[in-house]
Amino acid sequence: MATKLSSFLKELNNQELHLFYYYRYNEFLPGSQDQIDAEIRKRNLQLSITAKPVKLEIVEGNASALCKKCGSPKFLAQSKKEIKVGKFARNESVYMEYKCSLCNKIY
Repeated sequence: MATKLSSFLKELNNQELHLFYYYRYNEFLPGSQDQIDAEIRKRNLQLSITAKPVKLEIVEGNASALCKKCGSPKFLAQSKKEIKVGKFARNESVYMEYKCSLCNKIY
């Protein structure tokens, strides 16, 4: 059975996988790290966690829709709720937060 992580990894090209490995590998638990390692071995890649990968090049489209840190167009949108409590009132606001799927930068 394919997990969400393994399905995501299969969708990445080699350069995207290198970016994902460099920026996010250490935030995963050992079982998930094993899945990432297996995908890297399957592709016969020699990746280093210390060698910073090259930022993705803009091929086409709107540059403002790309991550400024790694150049990825892959984002995860999450609804966030913020509650501010003042002396006399409470203010609740909901907004969308976008997080790069490769490097985890929040926009």
